[in-house]
Order: sequence, then structure tokens, then C-alpha cells
Amino acid sequence: MVRFFWKEASDLPHSKPTAAKICKSIDFSHKIDIFDFCSEELKKILLPGREALEENKKLEELEYKKSYEAYK
Repeated sequence: MVRFFWKEASDLPHSKPTAAKICKSIDFSHKIDIFDFCSEELKKILLPGREALEENKKLEELEYKKSYEAYK
């Protein structure tokens, strides 16, 4: 996705405004975390799964670091 911005005229006396579009790339993440918007009851249900997921990520990262250092 691309966002357009219009080029502004410079403050120089001899410059004229131009109608140039500036394209800027926009990156969106593939995941959205809406945990903060959930009700307290739903948070209690979701919390054990979230904690397990975080623990799994940490273990995978440690394993990756160990394999990377062993490769050196």
C-alpha cells in the first residue's frame, strides 16, 4: 500500500508551487494484538495461552542462539 503526499512549495521568492505527488511505502504488520481491548473475563481465559506462546518464543530464540554459536 502506498500513501501519497503533496510536495510543498519552498519559501524561496522565485519558486512556484508544484503539483507533484510523493509516494511513501506503508508497511503493515501481519498480526494485530487486541488483548488490551478484551473484557476481563476473556483476558482470564486467554492469558494462559498467551503466556505459553511467549515462553515458546523464548525457548525457540534460545535454541536459535545456541545453534548459531555452535555454527561459529
